Amino acid sequence: MRRLVALFLTALVLATLAPQAEAQTSEPDSRVRAQKPDSRLRGVGKRVVFSTGAGDARPSRFVIVRNQGGGTMNVGPVTITGTNASSFSLEDPAQDTTFSLGPDEVQNVEVLFDPSGAAGRYDAVLNLPTNEAPAGTVVQVRLKGLNADGYEMELEPTLYKILTTLGYEPGVGDPNRFP
Repeated sequence: MRRLVALFLTALVLATLAPQAEAQTSEPDSRVRAQKPDSRLRGVGKRVVFSTGAGDARPSRFVIVRNQGGGTMNVGPVTITGTNASSFSLEDPAQDTTFSLGPDEVQNVEVLFDPSGAAGRYDAVLNLPTNEAPAGTVVQVRLKGLNADGYEMELEPTLYKILTTLGYEPGVGDPNRFP
């Protein structure tokens, strides 16, 4: 019998650079989603978005891993890979990257975004290998970050940068002229 495992993802969504912009997913699903399923967000799933300005520190975001199956679920080792992997890290370096969850148990995996002061867009992947069928399943969560030069006027990121960080590819404008 195949074990059903659901992974939940709680993420803050970049609507503005205000730290209060928040959206959570609480619907059970066998996949990871960063936002509630909705016709406007279908192409943006499995993503955690971070934002900051002028390299300011921001709170970590976390992925909630929940075992909804009847047996033990093994997860790990949890890794961060990709183009800008060094700008993302586990919040607690001592956090166990391999763990087991019994039925209905939950584990938070906290991720921190530290762009080291360089303005721009950042992209990496949080890899969560599990023993969920089929064997060797690795759930991948995109980590997207945006570090603005500042918070006002010309220091703010362009709408194009915000939309592409969120995962949308706007068909308007020239990204080479207005990066």
